[in-house]
Amino acid sequence: MHERYVELHAHSCFSLLDGAVTPEVLLDQAQALGLQALALTDHDGLYGAVRFYLAARQRGILPIIGAELTIAADSSFPMSSHLVLLAEDRRGYRNLCWLISRGQLAGQKGHPQLSLAQFAGRTAGLIALTACPRGRVTAHLRARATDQALATLQALKELFGPQSVYVELQQHLHPDDAALAAALADLARRLPLDELRRSEHRENIAQRLPVHRPDESHTTPSRQNNLNPTQRPVHRRQIEYLARRSIRCDSHRHED
Repeated sequence: MHERYVELHAHSCFSLLDGAVTPEVLLDQAQALGLQALALTDHDGLYGAVRFYLAARQRGILPIIGAELTIAADSSFPMSSHLVLLAEDRRGYRNLCWLISRGQLAGQKGHPQLSLAQFAGRTAGLIALTACPRGRVTAHLRARATDQALATLQALKELFGPQSVYVELQQHLHPDDAALAAALADLARRLPLDELRRSEHRENIAQRLPVHRPDESHTTPSRQNNLNPTQRPVHRRQIEYLARRSIRCDSHRHED
């Protein structure tokens, strides 16, 4: 594994129906791959942050605390979307906790309500990633709305600062991954912003990762039977997804 490679977008079992393994298992795999650092970015909470932090220190891995937040729909985007935030220091951690709490208190259980307007004054010490296909930038590109994608990226740049926004390029072996990554990289060059490059640009690790296919144990039989194929939860191969995005380790420094 490349010594500068760091996974910055990983979910544990604390992201129900999205992650399938414990923070400790993620860290064991990171250690096996020789990673120096790992970020945990569970959905809308820091449920596993303490055990992740302690377990990472025990393994000699730098823990990066983050979360993938759900952003409420607004006039510029008609549905909820995702945004990944990483705490760069204590100030960033405090702001991340504030944003998570505000979203959870404003919404209903399981449906946080956090608007981008609420980020004002709360972005110091935070690094923003454009996130998965449910991120606004990526969603606009998939809809071939390049101007809207560029405007969204510009808004994030103004909100977090040009040195704290990264375009996230994912390679999960989906049919449109390569084309989407190329379009995202082009956006990053136009602003310009840095890119979180796909792992294939550093080292071909797919053959080194064991395939983990989560079973249906976290979905009740009645729920499985009642859902049509388009409504069934998509289970991801969490371990195979580990270490698919990269950035230099020394770009993120945590204080003890």
